[in-house]
Amino acid sequence: DDQKHLLATLANMEAMITATLNFARDDAQQEPSQTIELTSLLQTISDDYQDQGHQIILSTSQKVVSRLSPIAFRRVMENLINNSFYYGSKEDIAVVELTCYQKDTEVVIQVLDNGAGIEEDELERVFKPFVRLDAERDTSSSSVGLGLSISRSIIQSHGGTLTLHNRENSGLCAEIRLPIIGGDIF
Repeated sequence: DDQKHLLATLANMEAMITATLNFARDDAQQEPSQTIELTSLLQTISDDYQDQGHQIILSTSQKVVSRLSPIAFRRVMENLINNSFYYGSKEDIAVVELTCYQKDTEVVIQVLDNGAGIEEDELERVFKPFVRLDAERDTSSSSVGLGLSISRSIIQSHGGTLTLHNRENSGLCAEIRLPIIGGDIF
């Protein structure tokens, strides 16, 4: 039993090291930006989750042409959506909502869930590398707490922001804001 526990701990440590190295590489080697239709990309991501049996609702008010790194952006969206499905449900069946709209000089993308949310004093701390709020996952999961750090780094590299806030009734909202430059998102 001790050997199995030791091997599991070593595997977790290896995953942490790999994730750290990938995080460092991502900062050093950024994927080139390209012009894409953002709402179509969000629709594709939403369709992929629905094909896997997840309940996801996409609401967009208009088509938005964006200049960003599509693989990196998809990584951000998948991390936020996966977190919402894993942590954001008070029931057996989680429903995640995606919204995308233009507000003034920004495009706002939100990932909304119906879970318990996060304590107000923890909303910023979860963006720090290796922070996980679920203490029982600290040694029993290959998750190492880098997803939100990496996601914020990617969004900031595109001139945007990624924030979390609790919804009024229940749940969490992960909000991405990207500036519009010359009619396009940078």
